[in-house]
Amino acid sequence: MNEPIITYHSTNAAPKRAWVAYVDLGHDYLGIRFEGETEEEAFSKADDFWKADQAKREAVIASREAARVKAAETRARKAAA
Repeated sequence: MNEPIITYHSTNAAPKRAWVAYVDLGHDYLGIRFEGETEEEAFSKADDFWKADQAKREAVIASREAARVKAAETRARKAAA
């Protein structure tokens, strides 16, 4: 899953905080902003953060899907009985 990273520039911020990046999760809200002096720096911080726990997020998604399949099988078995 590739989540887009949004960056924006502030002319009012201190130079080391001029660029801000965040991971856009669509309907969910992560609530973490990454700051940098350049757009590349802010983007890189957000990207590194997102990639750090990617395997853990994918494991959670796989576990939820396995539980959903098992629940559907149980409902089907009970309905057939």
